[in-house]
This record gives sequence, structure tokens and C-alpha cells, in this order.
Amino acid sequence: MNLREQLEKEITDKVMTKLASERVELGLIDDLKKVYNKAFSVQKNANKKATNIRSEKAALQGDVAEIFDSIALLDNDIKKVKSMAKDLGITTPKEVLSYEKFIKDAEQKANKYIKDFNL
Repeated sequence: MNLREQLEKEITDKVMTKLASERVELGLIDDLKKVYNKAFSVQKNANKKATNIRSEKAALQGDVAEIFDSIALLDNDIKKVKSMAKDLGITTPKEVLSYEKFIKDAEQKANKYIKDFNL
């Protein structure tokens, strides 16, 4: 092999090596773009869900406050009905017992919401 052929071969080898290296880099950049796009999409979905959860949590917090207000009113009215029934010498209506059970259940559920959702 003469000097010219040897130089051409070395130059060709170096150019081919450089091209192969650039192809690898381009492949890595394409992979990077794919991973970035996936991460960006997931983050966008997570942000949307977080916004919805915050909104739902605020609504739940308002509902729980309303539950406790309603329970207080209901409890007060039950006490009045029981007092009137006693004054009249009659038994307390059976419905009142179901209302008292409702109060107990509603308080337990509302307290569970407070605990579960850090309200």
C-alpha cells in the first residue's frame, strides 16, 4: 500500500469514526427527546389532577363544615323535641332515634374525611 492509499484510508477511517460518533449522539438526542416528551406529558397530567384534587378538597372541606353545622342544628332540635315530649308526658317519637343515629354516623364520617384528607 503506498503512502497516498494509506493516507486516504486513515482519513476515511477517521471520517467514518466521526460520522458514527455523530450518529450515536443524534440517537441519544432522539432518545432524550422521547423521554422528555413522556415526562412533560406525565407532569402536565399530574398538574391537572393536582388542581382537580385541590378543588375537590376545598369543596369537601366546605361540605364537612356544613355537615357539622347541620348536625348542631339537628341536635338542638332533637333536644327541644325530647324536652317537649317529656313535658307532655309522651314518649319521644321513634324518628328522633333515627335522627340521633344519623348524627352519630355523620359525625364519624365527617371526622374520617378530616383525618383522611387532612382537612
